[in-house]
Amino acid sequence: MTDVRESSPETAAFDADYFQWASRLNEVTSRYANQKRAAEAELEKARETLQDGIRKLQDEYQERVQKLKAIAKEQQRAIRRELEFHIDDLHLLRLTDEVSTKEVAGSHEQDEEPTSHNDENAAQQQTPAESTGYMQLRSSKRPREEVAPTDVEGHSRKRRTREPLAERPVPQKESRVRKSIEFKDVFGEHFIVQFPHGSDNWYILYCKKHDFSFGINPIIGAKNHLGGKPHGMLHGNGEMAVQKLGIRVLNCNAEKASQSNAVFRYVIKPSPAKQSRAHQVGKQTAEQPQHVEDVAQTETGPHGHKAAVDFSSGVDAVRESRQDSVSDDEDVGV
Repeated sequence: MTDVRESSPETAAFDADYFQWASRLNEVTSRYANQKRAAEAELEKARETLQDGIRKLQDEYQERVQKLKAIAKEQQRAIRRELEFHIDDLHLLRLTDEVSTKEVAGSHEQDEEPTSHNDENAAQQQTPAESTGYMQLRSSKRPREEVAPTDVEGHSRKRRTREPLAERPVPQKESRVRKSIEFKDVFGEHFIVQFPHGSDNWYILYCKKHDFSFGINPIIGAKNHLGGKPHGMLHGNGEMAVQKLGIRVLNCNAEKASQSNAVFRYVIKPSPAKQSRAHQVGKQTAEQPQHVEDVAQTETGPHGHKAAVDFSSGVDAVRESRQDSVSDDEDVGV
């Protein structure tokens, strides 16, 4: 006997709901699996893109580091070259301070001697003290002072009527004295500088009171010299140094100044030596005949080719002039 159970309407409705929810669950599960696979694929792509970006950033960083290292090395080489170039300048400034101290001590000793004021002024005007060391200047190369021309009509011998007192011109309180020197008189003897930069004004800096100049860095040397006790510790800029100790060079331009400075650099010695400067130049020229043109081309910049031709003749002229000065001093007994 077979037991057949007839389903009730409630059971049939429950079964229908069960199958409906089961199908929906399967659909949601399938959709979730598809979305998960898509999300994992997108995540993998994003991870690869991010890794590529990181690698690119690392490569760019390494490239920039290498460039910065190269720039730093180049700057270090440039700084070393500048330091090597300015070692002589620092040495010259030290020697300038030493010479200034010696000259001031000598001037104080001379002031203590029992001489009259007029005799001292006459001695200073006629025979100024010669400085010792490589900064010594020959008295024949001393800069000359040019006084502004006066009114020629004022010295005329012609008779003329006297003008009323109110109409007479008032004389100036200060006489205008222009300190200048010709280029040919300072060629190779001083370092010529342009001031202000870009102008047509060329100067040498020279202290007439202590009788010396300031090497290849005249503006810095002059400022340091004016800042010492002999000049009352005057502190200022390059304009003040040029106003106080500057002597304008007439008939000079950039090419001439470059040629003269090349001769000056070649002839000047870094420290006082037993031999005269002229003998030392002759010795160096005889041992190294090709060095003259090299120095001229190096020191004169854009005018090096033309300066190389005039440089050797300028050195010979300075050498002969200084040899004559040395022989004259030996004859006189200086």
